[in-house]
Amino acid sequence: MTTQWHYSAVSRECADDYETNVFSIISKVNEMMEIKNAKMHLIGSNPVSVMHDNHKNHGRFMVNVLKLNDYHLLEETIKWVINSYKARGFSYQYFDEVLETWIESIGTYLQPKSVEQIIPVYENMKKIKTAIESFKDDAHQEDKHINSNIQEAFINTVLAGDHISILEMVKRELSDRASIEHFYMHIIQPTMYEIGMKWQRGEITVAHEHLATSIVMRTMAFIYANYIAADSTKGKIIISASHNEYHEIGARIVADFLELDGFNVTYLGANLPSEDLIQLLLDEKPDILGLSVTMPYNLDKIEQLLIKIKKMQELKHLKIMLGGYVFSYAKDTHKYINADKIVSDPYDALIAANEWWRSDEAI
Repeated sequence: MTTQWHYSAVSRECADDYETNVFSIISKVNEMMEIKNAKMHLIGSNPVSVMHDNHKNHGRFMVNVLKLNDYHLLEETIKWVINSYKARGFSYQYFDEVLETWIESIGTYLQPKSVEQIIPVYENMKKIKTAIESFKDDAHQEDKHINSNIQEAFINTVLAGDHISILEMVKRELSDRASIEHFYMHIIQPTMYEIGMKWQRGEITVAHEHLATSIVMRTMAFIYANYIAADSTKGKIIISASHNEYHEIGARIVADFLELDGFNVTYLGANLPSEDLIQLLLDEKPDILGLSVTMPYNLDKIEQLLIKIKKMQELKHLKIMLGGYVFSYAKDTHKYINADKIVSDPYDALIAANEWWRSDEAI
């Protein structure tokens, strides 16, 4: 995947230097940006804590970009960041000022060799920001995923927090495996996409997003308890969201699809520490591990986790699939993350799991 701007690879030594000093850099950026914001009102009516969170997330994200040298990931993420922050009242000038502040702070804390390699990446970010002026209305485009009356009713009821009405809708719509899969793929999944877009456009708050997620998770728990009771006739699979990953609905959908298909599925939820996951793999000896990743700043941790797992003789037969939103635009991840398969949706996961299971059965 090519990028619009030229980048020279950052060495692992320099990327590690950035990672070692990133919290000192973030602290300096916070200090300098508080002064600039007091003078120029860069963040609108947002509290300073939101700006601090932005800087922390940026630092974590850039650790991944520099260690993985994935600049397509950088460019695609910046487009999303600028549009979503602008929708929340941050000025475009904020991005100019904060990038200059990062450059100054990097020069203060990093070794000269690291400064020489990393500053050009930040200079390119300034160019990307300028180019994104032509995309500045993207955050206000509808990009609708909701295209039926039942989808519209579901999302409105979810945002209203009306759990009882949601359950009544589930009882009307679900009857067999096909209806469950349809409900997940054509009601729940587009609802969560649309809620994410509403947050990005500044139409709902984080509280509304959390309410919607909570209602959907309760709904899926009800569906699992009342409609998913398939016998386990195939291999053992462990599904989880990765460490430091709190977006778990996609992983839960995949787990339910696999269990409906006859696999013996253990679903572990969100934010599972890597060492605990490895110990469980050693204890349970599953055939397949599926991990969900949404946030780009978690990619390097996934890379490190998979390296550890692949080195273990006890887990040499384990197949690993990865999925999640980040892989929809981090197109080159297969080059540095050694998964057996990166899946695009639950059906893709089903195909991969069945191919691996049939292959094992034939041995």
